[in-house]
Amino acid sequence: MPGKDRFDRKNRRAGARGAVMDVGGLFLGAQQAKDAARAARIAELKAQIKAGTYRPDLEKVAERLLPDLLSE
Repeated sequence: MPGKDRFDRKNRRAGARGAVMDVGGLFLGAQQAKDAARAARIAELKAQIKAGTYRPDLEKVAERLLPDLLSE
C-alpha cells in the first residue's frame, strides 16, 4: 500500500521529534534541579558568613590561587 508506507515514515519522524522533546525536557528538569541546589548552597554560605561561622578550606583556596600566582 503506497499510502501506508508514507504514513509509517511520517509516524517515525514524529516519534523521533517526540523523543528529542523528551530528552530536552529531561535536560531542562536536570538544569532546574542543579540551579535549585546551587541557590540553596549559596543561601547556606551567605547565612554562615552573616553568622560569622564560615570557615573556608584554606588548602583548596591555596590550590586555586597557586596556578595564577606561578604564572605571573
